Amino acid sequence: MAAAAPRLLHRERVREGTTRYVEMQTGRRPHTGRDWWTARLATAAELELLRLEGPAAVAEARHVAYDAEGRALTYEVGVSPGGRWTRTDEYSMTD
Repeated sequence: MAAAAPRLLHRERVREGTTRYVEMQTGRRPHTGRDWWTARLATAAELELLRLEGPAAVAEARHVAYDAEGRALTYEVGVSPGGRWTRTDEYSMTD
């Protein structure tokens, strides 16, 4: 993947979005995704990067996009300070 999408090796944010960038570079389209969310204590490095005083809670979101063949296309992790994060889901509760 790094050969086809070399910007993934850089620490800078991919402005057009990681999944879109990988799609443009490889021709593989996202088909399905899986997300995980958790709350935990920040690591020492996260405390410094997020300018938090420890101990402090953070929210962690992990996202995997898969192509139509079920192969992982992208894997992303985001960490946000606990007080600056919200999650909203909307779903049907009828048959």
